[in-house]
Amino acid sequence: MTVCVTAQKDKYTLAAAPLTQLTSKPKMFKKLLKKALKYIDGHIGCVYVDREFFNVPYISVLEEFHLPYLMPAKKNKKIKRIIKETKNFPAVMPYTMRRYKKTVEFTLVLVKDKKGKVRAFATTLLVDVSQADNLFDLYGNRWSIETSYSMLGEVRTKTASVTYAVRWFLVLFGLLLRNGYYLFKRLP
Repeated sequence: MTVCVTAQKDKYTLAAAPLTQLTSKPKMFKKLLKKALKYIDGHIGCVYVDREFFNVPYISVLEEFHLPYLMPAKKNKKIKRIIKETKNFPAVMPYTMRRYKKTVEFTLVLVKDKKGKVRAFATTLLVDVSQADNLFDLYGNRWSIETSYSMLGEVRTKTASVTYAVRWFLVLFGLLLRNGYYLFKRLP
């Protein structure tokens, strides 16, 4: 799991941690966010995460840090029903998600993409219906980070080692090289 920041057109990895079957992903997410927030003195525009984070434990972590976020919403039964019942798009509405006794609230935004398919976003950003289409552009910041991971494949050494420590070291070394590339690219 990694936490990255975009600064202009560059993407920097601020924190990384390996995950195993025994790792509590929400706890690791919290730990990495905490570390990343120290590096950037708590200044953050928006957290962009993928739909894997669309659940109460992860959203609770974001709420705990009072971080604005934007993520695609998983089309569960409730959201599919809302989409089916919605007449006009884009649509912006409050949404409550529960898991056991824990509740999170956010704004659910339904927008049609260029192909006419309805996409659902979960966010704490202030979104007006007239601005809802802009969420695709905002979420593009997340895709730029994802694309930068393909660059990681270019610089990372390939290995046949089955030793976990060796493989993890090579991942971290690749992240370090990528961060260095962006830093040195900015020099005059």
